[in-house]
Amino acid sequence: MKPNIFNYATSELSQDAVICWMIDWANSENTVMKEFSHDFLKAMLNLDHNRHIDLNNLLKVEIKRQYCSIDVLALLSFKDETMLPLIIEDKTYTTEHGDQIRRYYDIILEQNKGDEKIAKPLGIYYKSGYIYDYETVKAEIEGYMVFTRTMMLDLMKKYIGNAESDIFNNYYDYLTNIDLKEIIIENTIDADDMENMDKVLSTNEGQWMLMKKMFGTTKKPYRWSGSSFGSPWTQWVILEQYEKEGLCDSIFYRLDRRIEGYNLSIRQYLDFEKLDLYKENLRVVDNAIIIQDKIKRLERLKTCFGRALDDTKLKGVSVLDAGKVSNRGSKECDIGVFFINERNTFRRIIEFIPIFNEVFKKEIKLEFKL
Repeated sequence: MKPNIFNYATSELSQDAVICWMIDWANSENTVMKEFSHDFLKAMLNLDHNRHIDLNNLLKVEIKRQYCSIDVLALLSFKDETMLPLIIEDKTYTTEHGDQIRRYYDIILEQNKGDEKIAKPLGIYYKSGYIYDYETVKAEIEGYMVFTRTMMLDLMKKYIGNAESDIFNNYYDYLTNIDLKEIIIENTIDADDMENMDKVLSTNEGQWMLMKKMFGTTKKPYRWSGSSFGSPWTQWVILEQYEKEGLCDSIFYRLDRRIEGYNLSIRQYLDFEKLDLYKENLRVVDNAIIIQDKIKRLERLKTCFGRALDDTKLKGVSVLDAGKVSNRGSKECDIGVFFINERNTFRRIIEFIPIFNEVFKKEIKLEFKL
């Protein structure tokens, strides 16, 4: 097997370079790669259904990298002396943060203000890694069109065997392998294959796929992820209303790993950075009182958890085995925990949690009069 450069060139800057390289072929005489470049540009431009761009009139493309921190800026010049700025925000495995892509769009819009020959910019959000639901929504809200790995593969597939380029073929194989890994993860969950559960739970993508199978697709940013000592974790908010009522803490599901193994825990978290706001809501001045109140709420939440388990069992649902909770500190504590294993399998978790979650939320609302 030939070595693949993209197994080593994995950064977003490397992917920036590939995108620039692909687009730059539009300026060449190479028949196959020029055709591919035009198809690539056309695929991105066609995402905007509100305007039609005829690439037969394309004269040249000027490409800028990291212009005003924009990953790739492609300036498409046409025979009628008009120009279209194409902004490409490129991601591998990271996600968009803050208002960066909106800022890039506004910069180009402002720079070309008043010039009727320069069209309103088109923003493209391209990601080769796993793309989360809320990422798509965020990009679209900011005026960007989402170009996915699947779209790129479908486009490149037509040229495999004709494009005599190691860069082209290596990138196609690299994206195909990412695709294959995600398919394996999905199949592992669907097959309830607990012998290979590490392939799912040791990755952010696998954890999120499992979360989605429990809670469904969401357009809200309910998901947080990160890693502790190299092991990924993923969180999902249970009840927004709870946090809005000035009750000082948040409650959420968390997929994680501890000494005893992978688990889905339900946690209560007190954000110490918001203590001043909590003091105002609760009309207290002593931090110790806030922590004591938080502990009291924890006991009430544990009671809700126990009642929810009993109520779910009464519905005839096969209840998961609950594990021993870990109350590690004043900030964050377990309300309940389910270890993922041969008894609490993927299938049982996916069947149980949605039903249990609705009962649990109802118990919390009743307990705290929300």
